[in-house]
Amino acid sequence: MICYQPEKKWGVLSNKSDRTNISAEAHESAGTDTYDISRLYAIAADDQELVCNLIDIFLRQYPEQIEELASSLADDNHDGVRRISHKLKGTLLNMGAEVAAGMALRMEKAAECSDIMLMDDLHGSVVSICHALADRLRRERQSLLDAGIICE
Repeated sequence: MICYQPEKKWGVLSNKSDRTNISAEAHESAGTDTYDISRLYAIAADDQELVCNLIDIFLRQYPEQIEELASSLADDNHDGVRRISHKLKGTLLNMGAEVAAGMALRMEKAAECSDIMLMDDLHGSVVSICHALADRLRRERQSLLDAGIICE
């Protein structure tokens, strides 16, 4: 397996300065509003009830995935980190959260290469951006409820 691919943005990196740059970029992305709610509406074909239901599913699933990810990291279980990062990436893509999904992809690739330092660097950013996304989705869900949309 090739673990260093500088031409790919998600490539697992080989030296400390590269890791520092990717970590700084990830933390910067986590701190900004990089989520465009219109992507979720496009995925749901502007069906507000479906948007509300997708939000509910995300809000139920992501905390478990974040907890599993932390547990796998603590246990030094790289295959678990890879598997959960892959699952989280899909969850985030289903919500239209491409920046967050890109971070999950980087974590998945770092796990494939057993790059412990990069996994640790990205973990905090993945968690932060997921929490920020969840906060944004909770606000959107509330606005849908306020508009009379029924969420199941």
